[in-house]
Amino acid sequence: MTSAASPIQSPFRQPGQDFPRKALKYVWRNFGVRQLVLENRLRKSRREWDQLKAICAPVAPSKSILIIPSDPYALTTSVGDQAMIGSIMAYWRKKRPGHAFYFATANADADRAATGLGAQPLRMMGKDMSMPHVHGVLKSHRFATAILMGADGLDGSYDPSFSGQQLMVLDLAARLGAAGYVTGFSVSKAFDAGVQRIFADLHPSIQINLRDPLSFERFRDQTNVPARQVADVAFLLPAQTTARMEPTLGWIAQQKASGHRVVAVNFHPLLLELSDRAQFPKLVDTFAMIHKDLAANENLSLLLLSHDQRGASSDALGLDPLFDALKSDLGARLCQPSEQLSAPEIKGLVKSLDAVVSGRMHLMIASIGAGTPVYGIDYKDKMEGLLMLLGLETTGLSTAADILENPDKVAAGIECFLDELPAEQAKIATRIDAIKALALQNFEEPTSA
Repeated sequence: MTSAASPIQSPFRQPGQDFPRKALKYVWRNFGVRQLVLENRLRKSRREWDQLKAICAPVAPSKSILIIPSDPYALTTSVGDQAMIGSIMAYWRKKRPGHAFYFATANADADRAATGLGAQPLRMMGKDMSMPHVHGVLKSHRFATAILMGADGLDGSYDPSFSGQQLMVLDLAARLGAAGYVTGFSVSKAFDAGVQRIFADLHPSIQINLRDPLSFERFRDQTNVPARQVADVAFLLPAQTTARMEPTLGWIAQQKASGHRVVAVNFHPLLLELSDRAQFPKLVDTFAMIHKDLAANENLSLLLLSHDQRGASSDALGLDPLFDALKSDLGARLCQPSEQLSAPEIKGLVKSLDAVVSGRMHLMIASIGAGTPVYGIDYKDKMEGLLMLLGLETTGLSTAADILENPDKVAAGIECFLDELPAEQAKIATRIDAIKALALQNFEEPTSA
C-alpha cells in the first residue's frame, strides 16, 4: 500500500517511446490506416466464415465447454474479465460437473492464464486467425457448450474485425452442435454496421443476451435479431477477503474511525477515444484539480483503486499522476494499494467503502453488487444502461469531455452524489436480488434451431 509519503513512479511520464514510434501510432490512429486494416481483416474472415457455414454439420458432443474470452491475449489481466470468467466457470462447474473447460487464446500469456484457471488453451484467435483452422479445432473437440463473453466491445465500437471474428467462432461451434451463448454485453451509439450484419447471420440456436435495457433497445432496433435482456454475469461473483487486503482495509477502518467518508477513485486512458488520447495529460490534470477541490472537505479520504493493468490503457497511467497531484493536499487521507487486487478481492474491498468514483464498468458492477453507490465516468455510452437497470438516476454520470469542458459542473455533480449516499444505498439494496436473478438468465437454455 502506498501512502502520501511514498508515491509510485508514474509510467505515464517515463521515457520509452521514441518519436518515430509515436509518429507511426498517430498516423495509424488518425489517418484512416487502422480502419482500413480492420475492415480488410473482417472481410477476409467473413468470406471464410460464409464458406464454412455451408458445410458445417452437427457432431456428437463431448464433455467439454469452450469459453471465447473478451481478451484472448491477456485473458485475466482485466479485473472485469476475471469477474466474468469466474462467474461463468463457477456456474458451469456446478451445472456440468466433469466437463472440461477450454479457452480460445491468441498467445503464450493467455495459454498460461488458461492453464492457471484449470482449463486448456486452444490457440485459434489473433490478428491472422484462420476460420478454416478454427473450424478444424472446433470439430475435433466437439464442444457441448460454447460461451462468448459479451462485455463492452462486442458491438464493434473498439475493433469491429475482432468482434466479428469472436461471433464467427461462436457460430461455427453452434453449427457443429454446441449450445451457444453470448453473455450480456453493451451496445453503444457506435454499433458497427458490419458487426450488426454478422449478428443477423448467426445460427438461430445461439442465445444472445444484452446486459441493460438501453443496450437491449439499441440492439433490437438496429438488428431485429431475437435477444434477451439480462444483467452482467459479473453480478454473480462472490466477494473475497484475503491477507494482502489487510493494510488497505486497516487504512479504511482508520479513516472511518476519524470520522471520514472513504471514496475510491478509478481513472484511465480509455476514457478518451483513440483520436483524442493526446489530451490525456490535460484530462489527468483537470481531474486532479476537481479532487483537490473535493479534498478541501477534511472529512473526505480517497483510495486510488486500480482495476486494469493492460498496457497503454492501464489504470496506473491515470492513478499514479493523480496520486502525485493530491498527496500534498490530502496527506494521510490518500491511499493507493501497491498490489493489483483480484476481482473477488476488489468486490470484498469496495463493500467497506462509502462510495466509488469509477471509470471502469466492471468496477461499477462490483461496487453496486457489494451495495456501494457509484458515480460513473462514462465512455462508449455503456454506463447509462446499467444505472437504468438498477433504477438509479443517470445524473450520476460524467464523461471525459465534461471533465475537460466543465470541471466545476463535474465537481458539483460528485458533491451532490456524495450528499445523496444514504438514498443511493437504499435503492441498490432493494434491487440487487432481482439483478442477480437477471444475471442467472445469461445461462438459460438456447432455443433449438
